[in-house]
This record gives sequence, C-alpha cells and structure tokens, in this order.
Amino acid sequence: MLGIRIQGTSFSPATNTGTTDWTSEKLSSHKRNTNTVLAIMKVKIRDGGLEGCPLPVTPVGDVVVYTDGSCENNGRFGAVAGIGVWFAENHPLNVSRRCIGRQTNNNAEIQAALYAVEIVKARGHQSVEIRTDSKFLIDCMEKWIQGWKKNKWRKKSDNSEVINREELTALDEACRGIEVRYVHVPGHSGVYGNEKADGLARQACVS
Repeated sequence: MLGIRIQGTSFSPATNTGTTDWTSEKLSSHKRNTNTVLAIMKVKIRDGGLEGCPLPVTPVGDVVVYTDGSCENNGRFGAVAGIGVWFAENHPLNVSRRCIGRQTNNNAEIQAALYAVEIVKARGHQSVEIRTDSKFLIDCMEKWIQGWKKNKWRKKSDNSEVINREELTALDEACRGIEVRYVHVPGHSGVYGNEKADGLARQACVS
C-alpha cells in the first residue's frame, strides 16, 4: 500500500455550517430524474465550501478515500440510511450525512461513492481510489453497469428494472473525466479508514 501524505497545512475539525440540508422527505416533493441525486450532491458540496481544504494523496498523486453506507432497519418500515466519506483524521471534508431518497444500505453505498468523486473532482484531482467494503457497489460499477445501460436499465435475468438506476447513473456521470478505481476492503475487520467511514455513516443514521 502506498503511503499517504497531506498537501498543505493541518486540518481543523469538520463543520456543517451553511450546508444545505436535504432529507428524503424534501426530495419526495421534487420530480425524480437521472440528474436529481447528482444535482443535490453538487449543491451540498458547493454550499459546504472547499477553499483551503487539500485532500490526502499518495506519492503518485492519487486521492485515497474510504466510503461506506449504513442503514438502520434496512428493508423495513422506518429505515434510516446514512453515508460516510473519510479522507483523513479530522479532515473538514469528511462526510456524515443522511442518504437522499430511498433509505437503503445499497443506496447509501452508492451515494457515498458519488459524494467522494464529486469532492475529488471539485478539488481538481484527476484520479481517486475508493476503498469500500461494498462488493455490491464494486460489481455495479465494474461488472454490471455497461450491460444494464445497453439493456435500457433492465436486468437480463428477468427483465426487471434496476432498482438503483438513478443513483448509479449519477455516479457513472460523475466519473466522467476522472480516473476512478474501486478497491475492496473487508468490513468490520480493523481497517482504520473503513472503520472511520463506517462510524460516519452510522452517526448520520442517528443524528
């Protein structure tokens, strides 16, 4: 594993001052389309402020970020999902927020990656390594998405519609113009960055 260095000065604790607060209830009043999630993410990132917030990079210039999604009561009534994005200890751009739209674990995993990509792009970087414990996310982006797009977002197995179409479309569009690599890390196995991202996602479910 490549060592990570921090560009610039030390980081101050993260704050959420001035960031737009979008919840699933607010989103429900808006017409859903393939740009909804991406548009909201960009608003939240813009309003959160980015100046003076350099990202941790490897010696070859790749940003490394850990992402995770969590959902209380996943698949049941009253489910609450949160996303976690972790760059470094006390980094002001670490993310702990409620999932937008449908409150599911998979939706949160996708949105966490989307948030990470948008932040990295906004900082002008050309490549990012997303470390995640979600094999679902990795398989979606590296194995299945091209086939789904060719099949008009329907599964070849039973012709059913891909449930996470909107979120995956937003992530796919966000990845244009930037090199994105997905690396699987074991969950709940003591991987420091993964544990931190998991904590941020869980925190969002209860805050």
